[in-house]
Amino acid sequence: MALLADDALGNSGWLAGAVPAFRDAMLANAQLHHFEHGQVMWQAGQPGDGMIGIRTGAAGLMHAMAPPESPILDIVGPGFWAGQAPFLTRAAVQMTLIARGPVEAAIVPRSAMLVVLGDRGDYWRELGRLSLEQAFLATVAMGDLLIPNSRRRLAGTLLRLAQCRRAGAPQREIMISQTELASMANLSRHSAGPLLAGFARAGVIALGYRSVRLTDAVGLRAIADTD
Repeated sequence: MALLADDALGNSGWLAGAVPAFRDAMLANAQLHHFEHGQVMWQAGQPGDGMIGIRTGAAGLMHAMAPPESPILDIVGPGFWAGQAPFLTRAAVQMTLIARGPVEAAIVPRSAMLVVLGDRGDYWRELGRLSLEQAFLATVAMGDLLIPNSRRRLAGTLLRLAQCRRAGAPQREIMISQTELASMANLSRHSAGPLLAGFARAGVIALGYRSVRLTDAVGLRAIADTD
């Protein structure tokens, strides 16, 4: 079915800021796919069959350049798109996406993408903008991992996963185990547990079963950014 401009994919994330005609064409050519927990939605190293956008649910993201034993780099949700690299550079797909629970995603096939893009320079620039947005997020993650203080590093990781690292309110509850979270913050599970408990006592987060909810993003941001 064709998705409308007011669909979740049209009013959030990268596509929300796109040229309206390009956004509408992407949604009109989208094919909905459903994935269950643990299913590979998008595979790094493949030649690329189009672009994929998450409509509902969340996915763990791994990059093609990361070693196999690396933890997931991020958890992405509604409004996240991937698959532009093969169109811009003829490179293979750069990201692996693995469903974390039920996920509904829109895939725009490569053949449809090429028709939509045509010779419209402004449409091609939208793919470049997506790459810049993703590069910015990767830079933020890298910066947080370089923080030597474990408490600050963990706070920064939580803010990034809740999509409010620099400003704003949390955009979602973080569905993640403490073991996974510790790995993403370059900590041991033994080290991360007391830090998370301390954040909870301070009232900046609430811990649930395999989940973390930010209750005071401003307070957590102060922890992350204060020496």
